[in-house]
Amino acid sequence: MYRRISQQAKKRCLLALSCLTFMTLTSQLSLADERFIVDYFKNFQTLEANFTQEITTKEKTDKTAGHLIIEKSADKNTETVTKAADQPRFIFDYTEPYHQILVSNGQKFWFYDVDLMQVIIKPVKSVLENPVLQILLSDQPLTANFNIKTVRDRREYLLTPKQTYNDLQINDIQVVFANRKIYSFKVEDVTGQTISFVMKKVVENKPVDASLFDFKVPQDVDIIDESK
Repeated sequence: MYRRISQQAKKRCLLALSCLTFMTLTSQLSLADERFIVDYFKNFQTLEANFTQEITTKEKTDKTAGHLIIEKSADKNTETVTKAADQPRFIFDYTEPYHQILVSNGQKFWFYDVDLMQVIIKPVKSVLENPVLQILLSDQPLTANFNIKTVRDRREYLLTPKQTYNDLQINDIQVVFANRKIYSFKVEDVTGQTISFVMKKVVENKPVDASLFDFKVPQDVDIIDESK
């Protein structure tokens, strides 16, 4: 027996269809928004920039500045490839207010405090557990290690680590872009300490001299070797 669909039933069907369409479009837009940040960190192999860093606690704010160079992995076509070729290499040269150098050749990590005349050596793996370094240095897709929330497409994102870090307990990481280049990271840990890291004069995929990462321990410095 044929029944006429009531006007109210029609409205319910149209409403359900509209909601389904909206949810589908929203999901597609969300994936499109995420694609920019995922592709950005996927597509560069090297990155060089000047940086400023602020660490703010309830008591004070410490400001530092310097220059960084990172290379996600060594060039596999060179004769210098080692078993650590897939490990990232980097140098963070803090020049203000104190001179400190953080450098890794993919096998070891050195922290050289020039004023204190002290060098600390660690396995590079222990350093790469820092979530901000993981964003910059990992060859894995960003979605493998972080949940992504778009605040402003191609401008601002919130990344939430999928795993916990004992040394840096954080809720999320604010990532900001300017002119489609990485501009800043901002992290607040559970203690209320805030770390802000701003980069300027960013250059991606510029060839890097591998010798920059071959740190030579200066003479007459104290050495603390934690790599063994």
